[in-house]
Formats: sequence, structure tokens, C-alpha cells
Amino acid sequence: MRIAFYEKDITPPLGGYLQGYYRKHEAEDVLDTLHVRCAVFEKDGQAAAAVSIDVCLLPDDLHDTVTARIREYTGIPAENVLLSANHTHKGLPIGDSPELNAFGDEAFKDVVYRLIADCVTLAWRRLKEGKVYYAVGKAEGVSFCRNYERPDGTYVTWAREEGLKPINQVDPEVPFLFVRDKENKPCGALVTFACHQDCVPGSLYSGDYSHVLSDELKKVYGPDFITVFLPGACGDINHIDPKIRKMPPDTYQKIGRALAETVLEKAEDAAFVGDFVGVSKKRFPARRRMLTDEEYFRQIEQYAREQKMYTVRNLAYYHACVKNPDIFVWLQCFRIGDAMLYGYPGEVFSDFGRDLKKRSPASMNLVATLCNTYCGYIATRIAHDEKSRLYEKDLCFGACLEVETGYRINEALLDMAKELKGK
Repeated sequence: MRIAFYEKDITPPLGGYLQGYYRKHEAEDVLDTLHVRCAVFEKDGQAAAAVSIDVCLLPDDLHDTVTARIREYTGIPAENVLLSANHTHKGLPIGDSPELNAFGDEAFKDVVYRLIADCVTLAWRRLKEGKVYYAVGKAEGVSFCRNYERPDGTYVTWAREEGLKPINQVDPEVPFLFVRDKENKPCGALVTFACHQDCVPGSLYSGDYSHVLSDELKKVYGPDFITVFLPGACGDINHIDPKIRKMPPDTYQKIGRALAETVLEKAEDAAFVGDFVGVSKKRFPARRRMLTDEEYFRQIEQYAREQKMYTVRNLAYYHACVKNPDIFVWLQCFRIGDAMLYGYPGEVFSDFGRDLKKRSPASMNLVATLCNTYCGYIATRIAHDEKSRLYEKDLCFGACLEVETGYRINEALLDMAKELKGK
């Protein structure tokens, strides 16, 4: 197998819109430089690229624009490219939130799309013989559930009361692929972990804890070692300890170092995955939730009584814009040797990621989310229960999919993996 890694600095001009908040938020400084990082795997003419971008969410036009340029320069088809937002909330100003009257930097967007594609091209031109290894460790005590059950039986997000019961589980696993060249020198890693990247305070650009992870591994393996971080199923997993109920300013450093320590601990004993590259990528039909006008006005009245004005704003914009419930999202599987990498769209609840790894036909598994398409949260049935007061139940562009979507996606991804496993 031939493998290559590459990374490019894509730090934007100051003043860019920082996505992931309920207000217009602009960058005033740079904590650390933003990057696109990629790994390209090739065997017998079959090449597959996994790309991590320091951005909160992928705009709708990014996938087709970037993969077209990659194909033009390398011949790698769009089906063989996985594009992931690493979900830093201090990332690239290329997404729009019209309901906030906040928009991406169009001039910068034109340039950065080409730079993202070129990162893959430059890796592809540097392919060399190497071996891929798999290991999985644990980073415990740095990720926390964010949804809880109150004594009255209702489910809430970010509860402030003491002694509430979490309604979901964290996933402390840190699965990763570790690559060595033919001289056995470490040259890169692809790492996944399930925790939101919203750990940096202030109005400044940052790659968040994945930047710290990258820097810590460079300290050990050298400046040419590249870490491609892909966010795991962390839609309902955050970084704030409910016992403390606030975020210490060094949270992003603590998580990044914990992940680096896990990789360093497990890398020497990682298992060789074998020599094979296979890819499956499919457009998957999904449906959005819709309200009749009567239901919409009734819901607006309820939110107004509850003084949830940002929820009123988001629902009003959604109801005005969405007339067709049918959408398509990308699902993707990579088989690298005997390891399987699953690519979800959207922000996926932890239960789905753990279920997928448990039922996977492969014994070595990685789960990546926010890949190729953004479709909002992919939530579990409990989030839509009549007792739920969770954010993901409030209809808006960030929480719009029908209840069964995640369960259908898991079955589709498992079918894709079984087909790849049989090759």
C-alpha cells in the first residue's frame, strides 16, 4: 500500500463569522492557525482520501466544488473522497446562518475551496510505500453527557440542578490508524474521538483540542508528522463536567493532551491492518420534519410563552424556507486493510456511533461524523419523546430530520460495510 499525508495553513482574515452560536460572532484574533489535513491511501490503483477541515460545518456547495477539483488534478473520483468538518466552533468563515443575518466570507471561500482540494493533490503526489496499523485506547474524564432527566421525568439539555440522571452515554474510545513508512518511521495518524470541539473561549480562530493533539504528536514524532482528526459521534457529548458546570480555560489543552497520550501509549502495539483499499459512497434519501401552518402558529405561541425567542426565530426562518421535506445526504465507508471507517453526515448522537461499532462486520472500526453533507443533528428516539425538552426536538435547520433517520442510516452503513468486507 502507498500512503501520504499533507497539511496546509488556511487561516482566514480577521473579522470572519464564527459559526456554531446563536448570535453573530466575529473573529478578533488568532489563537492557533487553521488547517486542512488529509491522508491518502492507495492500492492497485484504488485511491481514497480522508480530509479534515478546521470548520464548524460544511457548506452545501463544498463537497461538489472540492471533489471536482480533486478529480481534475488527481483522477480520484468524488466517491473516494471523505470530507469532514472537525467541528471547531472557532473555524473557517465559510458557512452561512441567514436567520442570524450572518454570512461567510465569499472572497475567502473561493480561495480556500481550492486550497482544500490542493491538500489532497499534494498528498497524492507524495504517495510512498508504507504500512497502516490500528489501535484503540481510551480518554476518560474529558467528555461528558449533556442531556439529563429531571425528577419530573422531562429530558433537558445543560441542566443546572444537582443529581440529575444522564440519558445518554459518552464514548471514551480513541480509535486511530497509525502509519509508518517502509523504514518504519512514523509519518501520520488518523484519529477519531467523540466530543464537541467548542472548548476555546473568546472571539478568535482556533483548531481547538485537535490542534493541541497535532502539536503534541509533532513534539514526539517530528514536525513532518501529520494528524488527521475526524470527530466521532458527539452530537450529545460535550466537554463541560456537570459537577463543575463551567468550562476551565485550559479545557481544549487538557483534551488534546489526553488524546495525544492515548495515541502515544497505544501506537507501539498497534495491529497491522493489511493491504487493501476499498470505498463505498452513496446518496441516501432522508426527510425533514414539517409543520402545517396551524401547527406552526401553535408552536410559535408556546415558545413565546416560554420566552424562547431564539427558538421562535429559528423556527420562523425554517418554516418560511422549507417547502420540500425530501433531501439527500452522503453516507460513506472506507475499508483500509481490515479496518473500517464509517462516514456519517451531520451531528450524530453517541448511541449511533457505539451501535455501529458494536455491530460492524469488522473488528477494527472508526466512526467519523459531519462528513460530506451537513443535515443538522441526527438524534435518537428519546430526544423526540413527549417528555423531551431537548434542543434537538425544537424544529429548525440544525434539528430537522425525521425521528427514524439515524436508525435507517446505521442499517445502510452496515450494509455498505458488509459489501466492502466481502471484497
